[in-house]
Amino acid sequence: MISNRQVIGIVPARSGSKGVPNKNIKILGGIPLMAHPILALKGCSYIDKIIVSTNCQEYADIAMNFNAEVPFLRPAELARDNSPSFGLIEHIIKSLKLKMQTYIIFAEPTSPFTESIDFEKALVYLDCSRKIADSIVGVSKSVANHPYFCSSKNKDGILIPFLKENFDSIRRQDISEVYFYDGSLYISDVKSLLDNKGFHCKRTLGFVSPRWKSIEIDDEFDWLLAELLFEKIDILKRDYND
Repeated sequence: MISNRQVIGIVPARSGSKGVPNKNIKILGGIPLMAHPILALKGCSYIDKIIVSTNCQEYADIAMNFNAEVPFLRPAELARDNSPSFGLIEHIIKSLKLKMQTYIIFAEPTSPFTESIDFEKALVYLDCSRKIADSIVGVSKSVANHPYFCSSKNKDGILIPFLKENFDSIRRQDISEVYFYDGSLYISDVKSLLDNKGFHCKRTLGFVSPRWKSIEIDDEFDWLLAELLFEKIDILKRDYND
């Protein structure tokens, strides 16, 4: 709880993933992928309850083994490949009759490097900024893929500068910083979520994550990269957390 508001962590973990089969229960760093956000949320001092949304009893059993709650299985219509995340969040909000002022922390297993301290810092940042903001989402700096270094192609396959008139070189330190949504965390209260049908709105803060925490696991290459990162996790936490 923070500022007399209940804080609920929601972890989506449906079965049937395509890019990495059975991704959410595949072992990464010694535990199932879906256990990473559960444990990170458990370590957040403001969390009152952790709910896992899944369509599979096997996944539900694993979630409960890590002391998360699974009050019901997700309906099939909310567990399709193209089902938006807001649908399952709304389902939980209405089923549990959550209060409008309750904070929701949405933590996806595909971002297994988000730590308890990240949830805590982001929640405090949002809670202290309510005069100007209704939500906060994880972002990371775009460096190599900065729009200034990107090109499109014409019908003949010729590259065309995306934001510039020509290919004149430009130093990284001379361009403005831009950020991409990295999926590492999403936080908002119930009222704002229902009003905006999601976490992104005109009053959304960005919580900047270091590059290694911005990894999202969507395919086998991402999984391989995550495995390599976990082998160096102590070094990353010590030297690359800014």
